[in-house]
Amino acid sequence: YVSNGKREQVTLPDRSKVWLNSGSLLIYPSAFIGNEREVYLAGEGYFSVTKDKECPFIVKTNSVSVSVLGMEFNINAYPNIDKVVTTLEEGSIRMSLNRFDSSYLLEPDDQIVYIPSTGHIERKRVKVLIILIGEVEVCISNSPFKEVIQTIERTYSVQVHLQTSIYQSNNLTIHFYPNESIENIMMLIKEMIPGLEYQIEGKDIYID
Repeated sequence: YVSNGKREQVTLPDRSKVWLNSGSLLIYPSAFIGNEREVYLAGEGYFSVTKDKECPFIVKTNSVSVSVLGMEFNINAYPNIDKVVTTLEEGSIRMSLNRFDSSYLLEPDDQIVYIPSTGHIERKRVKVLIILIGEVEVCISNSPFKEVIQTIERTYSVQVHLQTSIYQSNNLTIHFYPNESIENIMMLIKEMIPGLEYQIEGKDIYID
């Protein structure tokens, strides 16, 4: 488990690597036995999978299962957010929906956004983020204000207190690295949303 404000790299028993984002849980065995390599993810992880044609690598979440042979991809599946985003950088993967008898084959730069509560699926082409020196760029793309706040809370281990709901209709796109200060991030958000005011008091941020 990676606590809020932290990011960790994990090497699995087959030498596959996973970069875990803040507030993420990864469950995996001490050794992969049998004809499948299966792990469970709650949160966000970037996977670089060791190729093994005889033993597929499977990532399970509450809503989807992703089966791969060897490549690099990202899964964003936080339990408290009603959205699962799967993005492929290299190779090919098959994403299966746990609630439905359907699956989707992804090619490089494919992204599938799945809303479990409604069953809505959106497929699009994206420019995939690359791992740099073990740190993943934080990418918020056209996301609702509520999700932006949740990402900031996880990344910086802070508590955001919303004094108003007038900003909920705003969608934001922000790219930054985890070493960027929270002061700069909040200043950027203020520039993007006219009228937004905030105060930072230690680990608490008040928005009104």
